[in-house]
Amino acid sequence: MTHRVDRLPDGLRAVAIEMEQRLVPFMTTVRASWNGSKGSTKFATDVSLANGNRGPAVFQAGNLDATKNQLDKMLALGLEACALQIQYPLMDVNWPGYSASYVTYYAAVSAYAKSIGLTVFAETSPVFSGTIWSGLDVGDYFDSLTNAQYLARRAAMAKGIDTYVQPDYLSILHEPATEAYLAGKSFTNNEWTTFIGDTIALGITAPLGAGVGSWESDLTLYNAILATGIDWANVHVYPVTTTPNPLTQLITMHDLAAAASKGFSIGECYLYKATAAEYASGEFGVGGFYYRDIYTQFWEYDSMFLQAIAEFAQWKGLDVVVYFWNRSMFSSVDYSNVLASGTTTTQMDYFSQVAYAYMILGKSSVLGRLVGSFA
Repeated sequence: MTHRVDRLPDGLRAVAIEMEQRLVPFMTTVRASWNGSKGSTKFATDVSLANGNRGPAVFQAGNLDATKNQLDKMLALGLEACALQIQYPLMDVNWPGYSASYVTYYAAVSAYAKSIGLTVFAETSPVFSGTIWSGLDVGDYFDSLTNAQYLARRAAMAKGIDTYVQPDYLSILHEPATEAYLAGKSFTNNEWTTFIGDTIALGITAPLGAGVGSWESDLTLYNAILATGIDWANVHVYPVTTTPNPLTQLITMHDLAAAASKGFSIGECYLYKATAAEYASGEFGVGGFYYRDIYTQFWEYDSMFLQAIAEFAQWKGLDVVVYFWNRSMFSSVDYSNVLASGTTTTQMDYFSQVAYAYMILGKSSVLGRLVGSFA
């Protein structure tokens, strides 16, 4: 069979081969046990216009109406839920950049999503300060806080989200290692579980989740999280080529949560297009391979990944699955040497503009139509 990916350079074809070597066995394992029936899993994608990494742009004039339109287009795809990324410290009243407009905006977005029948799935973690993924620079503020202050204010903001945004699901911890990197701090497992307990003690009313990435090599913290009072485990799934095998480990993590009588959701997932060697090198930094997501030539592998996660979710009866990167639900762009010669930021900015234009026109991509069919 000739794949579209054959039109990519050798290096990217190598990525595709390695990904397929992990995806096919995982799908075979799932299908050997799944009876083929659809359960009650709600499928979602992120509300990119509401992503907290955008900072004050989220409450600028016209963005609320644009966000409502994005929610309408997501509903039209067939999605039953939406994911809000409400990053810390947006609603921390102690932060010098705080504005009550953040609270007003997210409360309005949540209320509108619910009014059109979408389940609201919210995550809160630090902004990607100091990276290309956020226009906010909060490094000095994070540096000014002790670990205890930082976690106490994270807990207080989680309570604010619960009170004012009123999500149907709320996750307060999902990639501890990434959070430590972004916060410029080092946390012990005990600090994390204490943070979870302190947040619960504030009287959170939404079903509360926490967890780790499926790529973590040590599940000690994950098991400690399951021993807290959370309602459900939240796991992120991105790389599939690393060791231990993140897909095999995903099954293990679900079964551990079930044994602890916890629910289970995948709060973020998308196919991270990198070989094991590339991922281990750390060459591209946090999220440095995401620019590869824009290429149409990868759609067969993205489709395989999305299908595999959907079948896993239906087999195991997951509550919510969030396919990250809303933009990929509406468009993709063909690989070209001209496009690839630009910076990764230039490529992603171009794709975001194309995808947004297609969304406004009510168009969807192959991936968007596939995700919409899962419900």
